[in-house]
Amino acid sequence: VVRVNTGGPVPEGADAVVQVEDTELLATTEVADGAKEESRIRVNSKVAPGHDIRPIGCDMQPGGVAVKAGAVMNAPEIGLALSVGARRVSVLQKPTVAVISTGDELSDEITSSGAPPEGKIYDSNRGMLLAAAAENASKVVDGGIARDNMADTRRVLEKAFEAADVIISTGGVSMGEVDCVKRCLIDMGAEIHFGRVNMKPGKPTTFATLNGKIFFALPGNPVSAMVCFHVFATPAVRKLRGVAPLGLPTVKATVSHDVRLDRERPEYH
Repeated sequence: VVRVNTGGPVPEGADAVVQVEDTELLATTEVADGAKEESRIRVNSKVAPGHDIRPIGCDMQPGGVAVKAGAVMNAPEIGLALSVGARRVSVLQKPTVAVISTGDELSDEITSSGAPPEGKIYDSNRGMLLAAAAENASKVVDGGIARDNMADTRRVLEKAFEAADVIISTGGVSMGEVDCVKRCLIDMGAEIHFGRVNMKPGKPTTFATLNGKIFFALPGNPVSAMVCFHVFATPAVRKLRGVAPLGLPTVKATVSHDVRLDRERPEYH
């Protein structure tokens, strides 16, 4: 009787393995230090040649690919790499995404009544987009709130550019007198690649680069901000991660009423 641990080599000449729970002990012999081992057993199940034996190399053929280039290294991929002896692999660093909100009307202050301070609204965009960026397997940085003036907006932007690879702002990018984001970017030497897009919502969306880092200025409306994040920022972040674009799940549906669409701009709902 020869014991074989799970995953261990099979003795030469053996062509099958019987699970211990399918056997009955009939006799033992004493070995070193008073220990005993099986000398005779009864096999209670039919066993064919090759039973519970995996030939060497059966799970990976010579020249086979354990993990494809561009794969995200999650737990299964790490296990596969280790199984073929690849203890070190070349990977792309996760991009760091900083998220900024802009506006004098925004507040993070939680009052005892639960209502925001008078004349203010709670900043929901920043937390929403930080969570969305984290869902894209990015490291995230909370860039805070930039007030509606050039000095504070530039201060917040400069801090974000120092901390992150991708910077996303919401608000301050439209045609208002206090919308400072584009002007600050130009003053900082950024290249504005586009400052308006033909879509609804999201018309004022702006894309810029500075010192090898990318910047998305999204509208302040929460729905517009989320739509534009998925349309523009998500594909860019996935590109930096080295993974293929991943669209949102789609379903076919029949609307219960007429929907009037913009004749000039594609709409996202």
